[in-house]
Amino acid sequence: ASYCNQPIAIGKAETPMFVLNYLAVPATEFDRLAADDDQVDAVHELLESAEYPTTDIDKAWGPLSMVVGESPIMGAIAGTQEWDEEVTANPPALVAEQAAALAAADGAQLAAAANELDSDTPPEYVADAVAELTRFYQAAANRGDAIIIVVN
Repeated sequence: ASYCNQPIAIGKAETPMFVLNYLAVPATEFDRLAADDDQVDAVHELLESAEYPTTDIDKAWGPLSMVVGESPIMGAIAGTQEWDEEVTANPPALVAEQAAALAAADGAQLAAAANELDSDTPPEYVADAVAELTRFYQAAANRGDAIIIVVN
């Protein structure tokens, strides 16, 4: 796994065909997964087990990713460490930074910008996604968790 702080490029699809699932895991679990040769299978098992907190923002990540640019928010959406074509991750130190960036973001402004790019995207859909990501990342940061992102 590469350990850079740049978001993974996930394409610029106007209407994504898949949902990104977010899984918050304790730092010790993250370290174990990062070293696991079968990390992708292990991540899928954890996601299905409901042992740790999860969320998704449906397909709102697509329009949202088009308006946040190269920012910590893009890393929060798409992940910064590519483990596989379907699994990316953000280590605990970055989760705190990303949570702060999300908290400082104006969800309504991002939603309006996404709606300007694609009028089929209801502003409340994107605003709700920003609110959910903010809540999830803040809770994870408060616990010192990492976040793993799984394409579904």
